[in-house]
Amino acid sequence: LGKKDCFYTFQNTAADSYSVSIGENTAFKGVCELSGRLYFFKSNFVYMLQGTKPQNYQFMRVSTDGILEDSKCSVVEQGGYLYYFSNLGLVRFDGNSAEKIDKKLSSSIKADFICSSGERLYVVYGRDLYYIDTDMGEFYKIDSDDYEGIYSFGTYLIYAKKGAIGYYSFLENYNTDFSVEFAPFGTDFEKEGFITRLGLGLYLGENAILNVECAYDDGKYRVIKRIRGKAKGFTLPLMPGRCTAFKLRLSGKGVFRLHSLSIYRSEVE
Repeated sequence: LGKKDCFYTFQNTAADSYSVSIGENTAFKGVCELSGRLYFFKSNFVYMLQGTKPQNYQFMRVSTDGILEDSKCSVVEQGGYLYYFSNLGLVRFDGNSAEKIDKKLSSSIKADFICSSGERLYVVYGRDLYYIDTDMGEFYKIDSDDYEGIYSFGTYLIYAKKGAIGYYSFLENYNTDFSVEFAPFGTDFEKEGFITRLGLGLYLGENAILNVECAYDDGKYRVIKRIRGKAKGFTLPLMPGRCTAFKLRLSGKGVFRLHSLSIYRSEVE
């Protein structure tokens, strides 16, 4: 470890670059960054590097579910998690523990390849190529063939099989129109108080477009916010104007998920 420009003058000091012993004499299988921290993988353990500078770097064992000894797969980051193959099977790692997510597939089949393309996760089990819905834990078979490798390039999935290279394009799924309209808000204000604020828990895919439209007492929808997605989740606060009731509509194009809706009201006098 140490300063990136000091490895050619290795002095094994805390101010330069130095070796670290973790007391477990097996080969490292991979290294990956998650949420600003480095994780080092062995076959039986996962270690996290803590510290802000070489003088206070420390290794901390965070999991016993390391990378499968003969796995060909890399560690893949997707949606704030790391995915890899351990002795349990395909797991999702949150920085502290690993959760098995391929329970619906045969435990006797070992995966050959895994990669992330756009906002999707793909894996090859034997001869079968799957798309994985990581939120629901569902596996959807795309094709069966003798795959020799898969690789992501933007929203394209590049594959090698039978001595040839090709690709799958899933762009059409990223251009899907969506529209969500809520029932009127505010009709029960006399009993429960006026709505002062809404909080929407959302996820927008890369370059997805979200139009937030509101209709007040006259019933005409007006766009009050327009947001371009950055492939991450966020909370959108909305403060409606004074009215008897209002309606809300979310529309746009691209990958969109609504995770939660919070309603904040004034006190009833």
